[in-house]
Amino acid sequence: KQWYQRRVRGQRKRGKREENGTIQEERGTTQPEKILTGIFVLPTCCDLIGTTLSGIGLLYVPASVWQMLRGAIIIFAGILSVIFLKRRLYPTNWIGMGVVMIGLAMV
Repeated sequence: KQWYQRRVRGQRKRGKREENGTIQEERGTTQPEKILTGIFVLPTCCDLIGTTLSGIGLLYVPASVWQMLRGAIIIFAGILSVIFLKRRLYPTNWIGMGVVMIGLAMV
């Protein structure tokens, strides 16, 4: 079967026999799929709220400032992950953040 024809984990096939002898498939949703769907609700809501607030913020600041702050998210995320999550960033992470800072400074 092709990759798009495979069954999704947590789904089972049910069939209904037609008059001509063929089986019409119906897919039922089982409990694990409902739980898996529920896992994405909170991050989706947070993304929606963040996008909404970002759009509202764009009304009050110039587009150039908004775009610069959006590009600096990488730097904020890296520094905050070191402070609050106590993560140790690899040298390549610091180099990447440095390149972003240089790029933002040039603009």
